[in-house]
Formats: sequence, structure tokens, C-alpha cells
Amino acid sequence: MPPFVPRPLNPRLLAALACLLLLPAMGKRDRYTVSFHIEATSEESDKLVFSHEVGQPPMARYFRRLPDITHRDFAAFHTFPAEDGNSFGAVLQLTEEGARKLSVVTSSSAGSLMRVLVNGQGADVLYIDRPIMDGRLTVWSGIPAEVVREMERSLERLAGRAEVVEPSAEPEPTPERAPVDELEPARGYGAPGPPMPLPPPPPLSTPGGEQLETEFPGPGQ
Repeated sequence: MPPFVPRPLNPRLLAALACLLLLPAMGKRDRYTVSFHIEATSEESDKLVFSHEVGQPPMARYFRRLPDITHRDFAAFHTFPAEDGNSFGAVLQLTEEGARKLSVVTSSSAGSLMRVLVNGQGADVLYIDRPIMDGRLTVWSGIPAEVVREMERSLERLAGRAEVVEPSAEPEPTPERAPVDELEPARGYGAPGPPMPLPPPPPLSTPGGEQLETEFPGPGQ
């Protein structure tokens, strides 16, 4: 019997197999991203941090590129018109794993800031004043209407909350913030960064409005 000689696979067949393997990953591509980045120091590597101007007056502060919480940790939400009149805020209920991560980061980072990015753009700055153990997180502004619509596709709405109407171009006579009563944490954590004098800033390397290439974990990380 002649020795067995393996035959090379047809290149077209290899290409077809590669496409089949890529399809599941393409189907899981996120339609939007929301990420929460804890404050870092200027001494950390430039590859691990980015800088944004925050506070009044604006000062450059550093945040870790690898987020501590992302939209993949959301279980349910409620939105309300932000005070800027052009975006939304949201009360976010995290999954069990997301709540665990939130309790860890807020317990170890009291007194720090957390930068919120939506689709890579700066949306809000939160101040961590206490550990958060209930898995609920509030973003006060910076979420665009198109992201709210995408959230509605995949997340449950918190019980007892009405749908949010998109901000109107015409100002209302008596604008009021939608009630979020018991869903909101005590004012402090989740509020905008405190308008207090900040330490002298290090050199700013990334403009505040520029989209950031942050480290973003894949599914299961």
C-alpha cells in the first residue's frame, strides 16, 4: 500500500470556514458602549491611563483605560431628562456580578472620581463618597437619545417607571426633573464631581472632546 500523503485544503474552503467562525463574534458586536473608569495617577503608564478635564475650574485628571463597570453589567434601567436639556441621565441596576464589582471598587476608592464614557465620549464624572452595596448606579447626564433606544432593546425597565420622552427643542414653561425618588442613591456618589479647587493639573495629553481608545474587555472578561 502506498504511503498516505495529505492533500492541501482548498483555499476557498478555508475562507468559508473562517467566515463561519467569525459570524458569532460579529453578531455579538455591541450597539453602544458605556464604561466607568476609576481615577488613576499621572505616574502610571500612558498606555494604562488617559486624561480628561473635570471640575470647576477645569483641571486635567487621570483615569484608567480599563473600565471597572461596563454596559455588559447592566440588568435594568430608568432614564430621565438631564438638566442640560440635550441628553438623558439614568438609574442603572447592575447584575449580580456587576453589583459585586461596584461594591469592591467603591469600597477601595472612596474620595476618588469615576469618569463615565458613552460610545467613547466623556458623558459624566461621578464622585465616590461611600461604598455602594445595592448594585444601583446613577449617571446624571450625557447619555444621548440613540443610546437610550438601544438600551430599550436589550434591558428591562425598572418597575413603576414611565417611558421617557426625548428632549424637546422648545423649552417647557416649568421644566422639572423626572422623579427618581427611591431609585436614586443619596446625593453624593453619582452626583457630578464636586466643584472644589483641585490640585495643580499635570500636562493634558488628551482633549476632553476627543474619542478615546480605551481598553475594553471582551465577553466573559
